Amino acid sequence: MDERGPTWRLWRGDELLADLVVTAADFPWLQAVVEAMPAFDSVRDLFVEELRLVERIDDDYPAWEAVDAQIRATVSLQNPEGVRVPDFLMHIDGETAWWRWSDQPLEP
Repeated sequence: MDERGPTWRLWRGDELLADLVVTAADFPWLQAVVEAMPAFDSVRDLFVEELRLVERIDDDYPAWEAVDAQIRATVSLQNPEGVRVPDFLMHIDGETAWWRWSDQPLEP
């Protein structure tokens, strides 16, 4: 029997980048195993850079904010019901992702 958690999906346009299989939830954050598709390699460096910058966010918030905006302009996040969510904040470190999301676009 497969005991997988709910699966979210990361997209670039109509191209599936990764399945995100939820392993834990600590409201408002979800954590998941990243099951990357070959196309994920095209955005992997964005997430590596975002994680590097978030670890030093107090030193250069505008740089982190720019990479985060680039991620959200490049990819979309689909919930387990198949609906793409309007806004999210996501970190990916290797095969682990954690994010929070909103049903409404967040204000800048």
